Amino acid sequence: TMPNDRIALIVFAGNAYLQMPLTIDHGAATLFVSAAAPGNIPNQGTNISEALTRSAAAFGNTDDKFKSIVLITDGEDHHPEAIATAKKLAAEGVMINTIGIGSTNGASFMDPATGMEKRDDAGNIVITKLNNEKLRNIEEKTNGIYLKLDNS
Repeated sequence: TMPNDRIALIVFAGNAYLQMPLTIDHGAATLFVSAAAPGNIPNQGTNISEALTRSAAAFGNTDDKFKSIVLITDGEDHHPEAIATAKKLAAEGVMINTIGIGSTNGASFMDPATGMEKRDDAGNIVITKLNNEKLRNIEEKTNGIYLKLDNS
């Protein structure tokens, strides 16, 4: 980032929330990102469309500025509107860069509140699976880039 680049943070699961409004304080942004965790969001699930919509709203009135969203997710989406939302944002000049996290084979993950594997309301272990295809589709619609993070 450049010193005058403004950064905002939207955290999301089943719903999306503005965690930090646009700022040039990159140190504060680092702190907010470090504190972000899935367990901090009350409504679990994944709603990429709402995250993208909230992210675009965070730009405010910046029609003359370059706008880019970095979406970090496993891409497993419980709402079908993400691609349509990406197309709409592309028409508004927003670039979406996607970073995929997780395993394409599926994996369980730890619940920070219990230190044990996350379970759903029925007691089943929650399995998350990286959806590369959806994330590539989103970035392609907006002339962004796709990166896959792994443990290496």
